[in-house]
Amino acid sequence: MQSLKKDTIVVGCVVCYRLPVSQLPVDKNRIWRGKVLKTVINRPGLLDSVIVQSLEEGYEDETEWVLLEHIVSIEKQEETI
Repeated sequence: MQSLKKDTIVVGCVVCYRLPVSQLPVDKNRIWRGKVLKTVINRPGLLDSVIVQSLEEGYEDETEWVLLEHIVSIEKQEETI
């Protein structure tokens, strides 16, 4: 993972990530996209992570817990009103 600043990962942004080996991905190099619904960052005793809603076709209703170490990039920031 390239060095991402934790403060750039906020609710509403779109992240690109890989699934961990423990989830037995068919293609371990596939990049998944998801919109951040909740961040769990800098909380004592917890791993830095986010909860994302998948943006992949066929997986739109799925949510997933993603560790920051699996995020490869931040695609864009959503506009806030």
